[in-house]
Amino acid sequence: MEHGSITLSFSVSNTAVAATATAAAAVAAAATAAAAIIVFAAVVVAGCSAAKSSISSVFAAAVAAAAAAADAAINTAAATAAAAATDAPIDTAADNDIDAAIDTAAAIDAAIDTAAAAAAAIDAAIDTVAAAAIDAATDTAAASISSVHAAAVAATDALLTLLLLLLLT
Repeated sequence: MEHGSITLSFSVSNTAVAATATAAAAVAAAATAAAAIIVFAAVVVAGCSAAKSSISSVFAAAVAAAAAAADAAINTAAATAAAAATDAPIDTAADNDIDAAIDTAAAIDAAIDTAAAAAAAIDAAIDTVAAAAIDAATDTAAASISSVHAAAVAATDALLTLLLLLLLT
């Protein structure tokens, strides 16, 4: 029994090869762009977190220093008041000094409250800015990844079409 032979021949045109190479280069460029955008988003997130931490530390130290100074002033005023109270004859000048020390302590306490409120407002503002930056970076990365995906799908479709044409010729 004799068997016949089948010979298949393929011809590839320069245009098809060039189109395939161009599509492959486009896919590689899109993947590189997506990777760069993802790295940029990570850098933005890390930078916002570091800035918030640094500013919070500075304000915490300032509030702690102001609180310590206020505590020392209040202790001094209380000691002065106690010493004056134990003396039977309290003159007008000593009385005025005690009143002034108490007023100073109250002013320092109010300043500490103001500093704490300012620190809280700054912390909230940093949180808002960081959240907005992270959201924007995420949106940008998502849009870029989506366009890269679309380009990859288009390139894959083009490659499959070329392969089909090559098989049919």
